[in-house]
Amino acid sequence: MPRPRYASTEHTADIGLVAYGETLKDVFANAAYGMFDLMVDVSHTPETQRVDVPAEADDTPSLLVAFLNELLFIFETRNLILVRFEIVEWDETTRLAARAWGSALAGQQPREQIKAATYHDMRVEKTAEGYEAEVLFDV
Repeated sequence: MPRPRYASTEHTADIGLVAYGETLKDVFANAAYGMFDLMVDVSHTPETQRVDVPAEADDTPSLLVAFLNELLFIFETRNLILVRFEIVEWDETTRLAARAWGSALAGQQPREQIKAATYHDMRVEKTAEGYEAEVLFDV
């Protein structure tokens, strides 16, 4: 049985996820997918629009938080649900450039209103199966 892209987690007054992947790029993409899936049911979201997503930070965990928060900014300002993510430039620690595809929020039932990805209990680590990252979100 293949490993899931992500698993949701519970935390006092917040929600979170653990993202899995064979590579760090996979983990970042799966964390982004999981975040949007926590907010709305993304299963029927078409990929009609593409956006470019830059992010910079001081280290890998901070880069993941910056990436997710940039995606939340796009969601809030452009009303876009994003469902596919491709990291096209990457140095694994301080900078990335990604492409994301999705469509306007229209008719999807909201699940959670995520305000921000946080650094609380953040972790990104190599495992026997590849990589995983845990992220908590402020709701």
